[in-house]
Amino acid sequence: MEGEGKTREQLQNKFAELRQRIDGWEALEINRRRTEEALRRTEKQIRPFLEQIANELKDRWRSEDVDKSPNRSRAIDEPSQCKEQLQQEERTQAESLNLDVRNLEETNRELEEFNYIVSHDLQEPVRTLTRYCQLLKEDLGDSLSPNATEDIKFITEAADRLEELISDFLEFSRAGCANFKEIAVDLNDCMTTVMNHLKARLKEMGGDIKWDALPIVNGDQTLVTRILQNLVDNGLKFRGEQIPCIQVSAQSSGQQWEITVADNGIGIEAEYLSQIFSPFNRLNRGSKYEGTGIGLTIARKFVEQHGGRIWAESEPGKGSLFKFTLNKFSQPSG
Repeated sequence: MEGEGKTREQLQNKFAELRQRIDGWEALEINRRRTEEALRRTEKQIRPFLEQIANELKDRWRSEDVDKSPNRSRAIDEPSQCKEQLQQEERTQAESLNLDVRNLEETNRELEEFNYIVSHDLQEPVRTLTRYCQLLKEDLGDSLSPNATEDIKFITEAADRLEELISDFLEFSRAGCANFKEIAVDLNDCMTTVMNHLKARLKEMGGDIKWDALPIVNGDQTLVTRILQNLVDNGLKFRGEQIPCIQVSAQSSGQQWEITVADNGIGIEAEYLSQIFSPFNRLNRGSKYEGTGIGLTIARKFVEQHGGRIWAESEPGKGSLFKFTLNKFSQPSG
């Protein structure tokens, strides 16, 4: 029993070490998101200012007449001084923006380094947990107490869960760095691909996926397909007692299309609608619903890369509507 207690202590230490490293990753991710938000705010503030400067300079230069009078040199000198002042203000704002960009690049480098840690250092403790469980079974054999057997089962399940979590950590980190190739994307083709990917799962549960005639949008074919698949998969996962049914539709909204993925699942409380797109935020704990809660977060990241937004409307027991916007396809000029 002494050896069993020692082994349990070693496993607990491994859990603590892994939790500490995961906390470090979460801190880096929060910092990266804050930096991105600061960069977007700065760019939004600077852009109108720069446009105003450009327009003022154009107006001043157009209004300069070739004046032969003795006051000509003064008339030319005043716009020149104003131009220099505006250019200096523009340089100051540009330097501030460049600083934000450098901070963001540094944060991204830190995240890339952490990806390496996740793929190597964090996976090793998980493998160690599994090995210790196997050794414990072999060493104690039939003398293993019922409580110890239950402990080993818990540890093995936790190790499997951690392995899945680490894999999703990597996927989440890479989502913001995905290559973006904007082309004309037919959403009907995307839905056909989604159906093929989920064919086995639909056959198993008897679910149904339908979609109206969908439009063509500007976007990345792979990323748009992934958005739709994650939302459809979410509807299939959080199904109620009835056979799951997913309906995908689209309606025009100015220069964008608003796409809706409707399901007849368990629904979501209104107070949680703002949380469901946060990373690793699972509203339904326990083993009934698989996954780590990363699918909706990745969908949000891909939608934002396209310059769109994503949100949900739902009531408990009445299903959910997941909506997102994508730019309409526009033929290149010329």
